[in-house]
Amino acid sequence: MGERDALPPLPLSLGPPHLIPPAPTRDPRAIAFLPDLGGLPWVAYAAGSFLVVSHLPSPSRNDTNDGCCSPCFRQVIDLRAPVSAAAWCGGGSGEVAAAAGNSVSIFQPAPAASSPGSFGWLLRWSITETFPITAVAWTVSGDGIVAVGDGVSMWARAQSSWQIAWRSMPNVPQSLVSTTRFMQGPVATAAAMAPAEHSVPVLVFRNAPKRGLEQAELVHPQPVCMIQWRPCSLSVSDRSEFRREILMTCCLDGTVRLWSEDELVKSKKQRSLQISFNAIAVIEVNNTLNGVLGIDITVRWSMESGSVVSRDEEGHFELFSSDSRESQVGKCEWLVSVGPGSCVNFWAVHCLDDVFPPRYPRITLWKQSKLQSWGESYVKSGPPKSLEQSIFVEAVISRRLCSGPPTTCSLLHLLLDDSFVWSAISNSLLPDSGTHVSSESSNNISCCLTKPVKQDGHRGSIRQVSIHPYSCEIELAVSMDSNRMLFFWSLSTFSTLIPTLHAPTYPFWKLLCKFDLCNISEDVQYSCLCWAPSVSHDNRFLILGGERGADCFIVRIQKDVLSCQKIFTIPFHGERNAEGPPDSIHTIPLASKCSGCFVSNNFLVVCIWRKSFQAFSWKVVLHSENQYDSGRCGCGFAESSLSITNQGGHVTCFNGETFSAVVHEGSSVFPSSLEGEHPTCISVVSLNNTVLPTQHDPYRTVPGYHVATGCSDGTVKLWKMSCADNSLQTEKEKQIWELVGMYGAHQGPVSLILLSSCGRVVTVCRNSKKNSTAIHIWEAVKLIGDGSFLLEDALMLQNHIVGIDGLSLGDGRFLLAVYLPNELRIYSHKHSSFQNMLHNENSKEEHLWSCIALSHSYHDIAGFLWGPKATITLVHENHLSLFSSWLVTGVDEYATQIRACPIDVHEMLPCANNFNETSFGKFKLPENYARGIIGSNGVLRTDQDDSHCSHDLWNLLDIADKLSGPVASFHPRALVQYLYSGEWKRANAALQHLIQSMKASKASKCSSCRKSCHSIPELPLSEYFVETTSNNISNTGFLWGEDKNNTTFNLLSPSNSFLYVDGNLGMNTTTSVSQKSEIVELLDKNFSIYGITGTERTQILAISDLVVEITDPSRSSPYKSLDEAGRRFWVAVQFRQLHALRTSGYSSISDGFHVDSASIAWAFQSDCQDDLLNSVLPLEPTWPEMQKLGIGLWYTNVSQLRTRMEKLARLQYLKRKDPKDCALLYIALNRIKVLVGLFKISRDEKDKRLYEFLSRNFQEERHKAAALKNAYVLMGRHQWELAIAFFLLGDDFSSAVNVCAKNLQDEQLALVISRLVEGSGGPLERNLISNVLLPDAIEKGDNWLSSLLEWMLGNYCQSIGRLVGCHPKLPIDESKILGDPYVISDPEVGQYCAILSAKNGLRNCVGEAVSAKLSKLSFAMAAYALNKCGLPLEALECLSTNSGIDGKESINSPDDGDHKIFDGMLNPVSPSKNWLSSSVISDIESNLKVTMASKYLSRLLRNHLFCSQCNASLSEDKVLNEYNSHQIEELTRDLTAVISIFDRRFSLKFSDIAEKILIFCCHDGLLFLAYLLLWGYRSPVVAIDRHGLECCSLRPINYLLLVSFKESCKFLSHHVVYSSMCFLVNMELTNTTVCAPKGGHKYIISGLSNYLNASRLLLRHNNGGNNILDNSSAMLTVVDLLEYIIEFSFSWLYCDIKALLIMINPILAASVNVESFQVLLDQLMHAMRHRSHDVPLNPEGGTVSAPGHTTQQEKSENSNLLIDEKWHLLSAFLWVRLTSVMQHYLREFVENERHDSEVKGHFCSVAAKFAMDCIHFVSSSLVKLHASFLRKNLPINSHSSVLFWLESKSSQQGSESNGYGQLSKVLQLADSENMEVLFNNLWEVSVNSVDICNAFVNEGVNCFSLSSMNVSRSWKDIRGIVVECRNNRTQRSGEEHRHGLSSKDNDQGRGFADEASSNGEVFPETKRKELIVQKDFQTPKELLRRSGELLEVFTVSLLILFEPLSRLNLVSLSGAAF
Repeated sequence: MGERDALPPLPLSLGPPHLIPPAPTRDPRAIAFLPDLGGLPWVAYAAGSFLVVSHLPSPSRNDTNDGCCSPCFRQVIDLRAPVSAAAWCGGGSGEVAAAAGNSVSIFQPAPAASSPGSFGWLLRWSITETFPITAVAWTVSGDGIVAVGDGVSMWARAQSSWQIAWRSMPNVPQSLVSTTRFMQGPVATAAAMAPAEHSVPVLVFRNAPKRGLEQAELVHPQPVCMIQWRPCSLSVSDRSEFRREILMTCCLDGTVRLWSEDELVKSKKQRSLQISFNAIAVIEVNNTLNGVLGIDITVRWSMESGSVVSRDEEGHFELFSSDSRESQVGKCEWLVSVGPGSCVNFWAVHCLDDVFPPRYPRITLWKQSKLQSWGESYVKSGPPKSLEQSIFVEAVISRRLCSGPPTTCSLLHLLLDDSFVWSAISNSLLPDSGTHVSSESSNNISCCLTKPVKQDGHRGSIRQVSIHPYSCEIELAVSMDSNRMLFFWSLSTFSTLIPTLHAPTYPFWKLLCKFDLCNISEDVQYSCLCWAPSVSHDNRFLILGGERGADCFIVRIQKDVLSCQKIFTIPFHGERNAEGPPDSIHTIPLASKCSGCFVSNNFLVVCIWRKSFQAFSWKVVLHSENQYDSGRCGCGFAESSLSITNQGGHVTCFNGETFSAVVHEGSSVFPSSLEGEHPTCISVVSLNNTVLPTQHDPYRTVPGYHVATGCSDGTVKLWKMSCADNSLQTEKEKQIWELVGMYGAHQGPVSLILLSSCGRVVTVCRNSKKNSTAIHIWEAVKLIGDGSFLLEDALMLQNHIVGIDGLSLGDGRFLLAVYLPNELRIYSHKHSSFQNMLHNENSKEEHLWSCIALSHSYHDIAGFLWGPKATITLVHENHLSLFSSWLVTGVDEYATQIRACPIDVHEMLPCANNFNETSFGKFKLPENYARGIIGSNGVLRTDQDDSHCSHDLWNLLDIADKLSGPVASFHPRALVQYLYSGEWKRANAALQHLIQSMKASKASKCSSCRKSCHSIPELPLSEYFVETTSNNISNTGFLWGEDKNNTTFNLLSPSNSFLYVDGNLGMNTTTSVSQKSEIVELLDKNFSIYGITGTERTQILAISDLVVEITDPSRSSPYKSLDEAGRRFWVAVQFRQLHALRTSGYSSISDGFHVDSASIAWAFQSDCQDDLLNSVLPLEPTWPEMQKLGIGLWYTNVSQLRTRMEKLARLQYLKRKDPKDCALLYIALNRIKVLVGLFKISRDEKDKRLYEFLSRNFQEERHKAAALKNAYVLMGRHQWELAIAFFLLGDDFSSAVNVCAKNLQDEQLALVISRLVEGSGGPLERNLISNVLLPDAIEKGDNWLSSLLEWMLGNYCQSIGRLVGCHPKLPIDESKILGDPYVISDPEVGQYCAILSAKNGLRNCVGEAVSAKLSKLSFAMAAYALNKCGLPLEALECLSTNSGIDGKESINSPDDGDHKIFDGMLNPVSPSKNWLSSSVISDIESNLKVTMASKYLSRLLRNHLFCSQCNASLSEDKVLNEYNSHQIEELTRDLTAVISIFDRRFSLKFSDIAEKILIFCCHDGLLFLAYLLLWGYRSPVVAIDRHGLECCSLRPINYLLLVSFKESCKFLSHHVVYSSMCFLVNMELTNTTVCAPKGGHKYIISGLSNYLNASRLLLRHNNGGNNILDNSSAMLTVVDLLEYIIEFSFSWLYCDIKALLIMINPILAASVNVESFQVLLDQLMHAMRHRSHDVPLNPEGGTVSAPGHTTQQEKSENSNLLIDEKWHLLSAFLWVRLTSVMQHYLREFVENERHDSEVKGHFCSVAAKFAMDCIHFVSSSLVKLHASFLRKNLPINSHSSVLFWLESKSSQQGSESNGYGQLSKVLQLADSENMEVLFNNLWEVSVNSVDICNAFVNEGVNCFSLSSMNVSRSWKDIRGIVVECRNNRTQRSGEEHRHGLSSKDNDQGRGFADEASSNGEVFPETKRKELIVQKDFQTPKELLRRSGELLEVFTVSLLILFEPLSRLNLVSLSGAAF
């Protein structure tokens, strides 16, 4: 009700796509690594024209997952040009730059405003250059960007934009670039390939402040393959230390050179010279490593991450990195080389910064090792992983001291299989062993971990993608590319349920594995693939088409491991005109008689060659050995049929199971009929019913035809494979293609055709002359014996159509996808206008099909697929675009332009564009391309106001339901239809149901739209079919409506249930005035809350008045005595009159309305015209009143007409006593004497002359002539009525009628005159109709009036032709719609034609056979139209009631089918035959009946669950929270009653309806509910078949539950982590903590809680005594735990301190007191109930600073930051403690379950592991994240960092064991409303520094480094600091309290440090107690000893300086550096 009024303007835009990019570009310049952003490593790489930003899961010691992993964040950004380079900003901001074409796009991380708890990279700036850019690099500090190509340009950051700093145009294009720390530093570039005649040097640029741009050339003998400046350390180092810029170059001559600037030139005396660089070291790599540099050897500087937090034997934690003052002692840098093979080499480089005195570096090959323990490739059947041809991306080392060797090294490679792989190499040295590089230290290195990270993407062009036909239950897809790689994908539909989910975090598709077909058969080229419909347990079957035949593979997925094996090949024998492999391959399920749980083991395989239009076909019968029942299966599959001689038999073993297959070859030729006609396109019926079939009969999902061909003459032919149904086929039986139907679809050749499973056919015809394409949508209808196709709609597009695809949703909704080269359109059927029942002028709509969604694509679209829940997959050349079913409005407004394209001529290049004020500042929508806009799998935008049910987000399925779904029983259209069809009791029941529902419904706030809204439940079927059901009481056990308290058929939502006040509601036929006023009162209050619009309210009230008139015994209503035609006229007139009275207050007909032509036609066909006339006319009607009722047209009883006209004439005279007013009627009635008398007594003198004239005898000719003469004179005076009267006197009847019709423009009066003069049907009337009325009606397009007038003329066939809007003589213009759409959408047309077919005139004219066929067609049209109007039950009645016509024996003459009466309906385009075989149409019609029933059930379930007012879709907020098992049983009982009624009245089988329920429920995300209802179904009739649902393996509910549980856990963990990440990103952008919209999390909570509640219902539900799971109680325990984790997570996200105190209490108690698991579980559940009942989720004002939420602003900025740090530390601890406790108990729980029963415990054990993984991922990520936050804040707040407190507290052993007594004492204060007090309580109860430090150690967190503010190089200063530290150490015990966290200090805004530190007088180092007092350097004496070593080194270096060095090779293979 009213939904359509609420719809936004259509079409809407599809949301931003989730992109699956191509494989990574194999170019080192296109891969960039970022070691730390939010504690996580990241990689950005180019993939074709996409930039991919991905998280890289790093290997950890606790990682138990051996296989490949997928990144949990990956954003794909479409730059619309090949991306040549990518680079991260090294300044820690997370910015990334990508070069594409001649522009550099710079992206910055920012929170996603639309998706709470997520962020993404948004386009911030765009730099456009004049040359194509091949490489790009940031300066280390991030203050500049260098772009190289034909030129080299440096761009400097200037406030909020970029400006060019310098540029140079070298002679040779440059392709490599490397930068130093700042933009003032040197920049090196190199050309990748040099000309043959000479080498091109490496160029070094430096822009000196006074000297300008300087350039140096570093000459090499051969081209250079790699350049890299010496990197800076990741840890914050002492900036005052001297550091030389060293450039490493790798030359193809096998030499690595280190270059440094000439120190002589740098001196002040030589400033006039240009910069100069010298080679200071050379490594002969090729000779040393026996490889080729640049080919199989890669050398890089190592990136240093600092040391790792560690714990010594005494238990002290080392949180801070070593002091930088000792870094000068033996300091070294490291080079890492990889290759040849898997060799890894570590090179120590010493003395790099020894300048005074100058020394050359000393290089040592320290260790040469091979990488071990490589994992298997995730390319199945592929070679193991190796480093051959891999790209070495980065090496990150960690070491304790700057002079020591690496303790760990992480190597990142991009392998050949396109996966990134981490190799974590550890050095098993003790932390306090040697502090310098030695030969001994090199012996203990080993590779400990490798972690492959999958990057999904095709390297070749994508050939085909196929989604499994049962995709909602088997979430699997496969794609194949030109490189013969198969990609298997897992479909995640959980992420499609919640509209605000961030696609980079929650991908729609996840790569399972790759499968290399080359390893199976090297020489077979596959071109196409498809899934077979067969399913057996975990086995799925895939068919691939190649050159030699079709190969069948069996695919099995167990525990996320996919195995695949070829089982048989179908060879291409026979004659084949086509060359090469087939273009497409298809499978069609056939009837299966297998008694086992082998779904669709019998199917057709069809291979199609489109160019030669050949279709090879085979029938395949599969069988599994373990399904034989006593040696033989019921399907007749015998072992004897698998003899060796039989070529079609195949036997294969797979995973211990034996599979057998028999293949029967079919025909490949379609019989041709006409010469010159040839096929132009071919199509196979698609199978996308998305759920497993509930029965073995395939005709519920597949119609009786298999293939359709479109022909050159515009005809469509439907073909079926004969013998397909015979499962016991012998070899001799040959399958042939049998023609089962054909019709003319277009006038030109058919270019595309689509067969749907619901009997709808869509055809496409291209008109090249007009450059337009026509889409015709056809629907099959059943006639007598056979069927025909009706044209439903015709659409026109101006562009070429690539393809079409349809999706049938099970409940009548049908989505049609039309994809053009760069555009996708989604069409849906819609109701014709709701005002049609009023037949207002111009109410016709042009089309019945409406475009509801539109998406533009920059990349050409090659294919399209529908996925589960109406997800959309677009296939492009080398990537996929995945769309959810969510639509958005106003996308373009918030989208981001990537660059001016094309660039204006006025715009000077180079230039930089800033996006700060446009998209970036709004944070609305990132890089989504639409109409020239950049694309990304970004986020959707929603309004961030209180109403999240905004009009910005719509669901595709929801819009389709609003457009084409059933209307409510109290909708005006439904009520009027009830009255039309004589079902006044039904209308009365619906109105009373509405009254009772409105009275009983209580205002409940919708959880989706947050508005007070009321849901009106559906009218129970027992009251809907009240008459029929009440008559059948004696035959069945049911008492329909007899028991006043019986609520079996109440069909109400449990929350809105009520008992009727009137127990005999359906039978009550009286409506009192009080009830009438009651509905007025109820609807006047607030009708909008019931989803009723103002227009509908008025119409309902008018209908209510009409029902009162019908049912009131005191009024003599003629309604019950009229025939159908008269009843329709009477209802229409009365309704219009009452409606006009309601709207305008008009009380008479003359003031209100005109009756439309349709009502007039009905009245004309009525046999009760006199009663009709008496009932609608007032006692003394005027002519205008009679005229508005159309009496002149339809009232044909001449005798009664004369009486009424005479009475009218008398009334006309009495009104003014003027005889002229009634002169015309009296003369027409031939009552001249009466008229003469009236003129005689008139007092007007002018009338005397008329009296004299009329007294003449007009039988004489002269008087006639006088009368005619006067008539012409009167015409000149425009006195039309008198002129007509004088024409009648002169016997010129024709002129009189013409003047009346044309001049007076009163056509009805002209007809009345003709009938009064000649009688009905005279020549006068016929001429008037033929010459005046009919042409005028045709010109106006009034089909009803045209039809009526043709009928009056006796042209019965033309009458029907006029009505349906097509006439065979009229030329067809395909640019307009062929016929009017209301023919098939207006039920009146079909019902009217049905009445006409019974008229004797028509039957005599066309014969009995044709009239019977017309009757059948008319009823079919009426039923289809009722269905399309949203009245499925009326349609079902109409279809079923008139199906008996088939039983009549009709004498069909050969030309009956081609009778001209059917031309307009059946042959609108061409005169071809239009027929469909009887077997096919019977299946289609029975399927249609089931669909109509499921339409009602769909609305029933929706009204049970959802708010009618809310625009949010079903899946947005499925409120199952309020449901318990008892209410589910009630709903099941109601469903049982409905299905029973359908079975009794319409003979619909339960299994058919159940399948439809499953289909539409799974699309709407209600699959679990559907299982509950159908499993709980108890049929009262034994005959109803439930076979399909009793086979448990057909319903993989265990698997679905487990998958959903796993997705929920992953989903929750990612959401928590990225909410925190979002906070960090936002802090950096704005320097403030913003408050994210809390309402956005509501979607997440509702999605998760809905899953939990549905799971609980399933687990607790008793299925015939057997639970769904064997051990459901254990699984319920795990579900309860997950619910606790969810509640805890969102309490933490909302910073609800009070809730956190309550929630963490049992966890802390369990860690102190060892409790049993059950006790802990009870306490957790109690805490949850306490939190939900007593504490609001987010009390107003009750927050402190936290991720994404309001910061508590205090006076001191430092104290604010401290509270932030405290929150981060507290968060880390809470999650660490939760993880440790949960993992301990869950492990114990899993062990117990396994001990109880290995089989039963498996399911919950796996679920428990998912829960453990979830909290472990969150805990691990948050520890790293919070450590990253503290590390960033340390340099800013080094005097007050919480880290000092943490270190001091952690060294106090045993001081922090919180007893449970203290815990309880603190918890007593939890009722405090002071958030600061609560926060301090939580801090005191929770935080344990030892646990946090242990977490830092376990997660491998890097040490926190301090930068010295006062650097001293003298011995005296060093000694002074050491003494000071020693003094501080002695005072430690006395001052410890100053460093603790006291609530008193905290209340005053003080920090954790002491007073001295707050004044900033002492260095940060001095407060760290023993921090800089290392074991190795305890006294200056020790330092002096080490200084001796330094002097020795100095001496060696000076000696080296005086050696003449042309080439330096200082490689020491001994490994001893010192």
